[in-house]
Amino acid sequence: MTLRFVSKRWGREADQYRHHLILLDLDGFFPQLWEVARNIPAAAFAETLSATWWWCYEVCNKLLNACAVNHGPRKRFEGLGFASAAAIHIALYEQRP
Repeated sequence: MTLRFVSKRWGREADQYRHHLILLDLDGFFPQLWEVARNIPAAAFAETLSATWWWCYEVCNKLLNACAVNHGPRKRFEGLGFASAAAIHIALYEQRP
């Protein structure tokens, strides 16, 4: 089994495959899942990065617009969105959640 697609939120999603404690696994499914999650091809990350660059850029522009009009609540909201988008892109680039 090979995973060929990585979502743009992989950095958040991958944690569940690496750190959650499984209480019951009668079929031995989770060791197989963890192996697939650890061996994702680099091409899957590169494809997701190239397809979602606009997301980080768009959130950055929204933050700059909020700063330009000095709208405090919007600056905080967009700032959090930009920090999240940047962190997620860094995780994709480094291929580490």
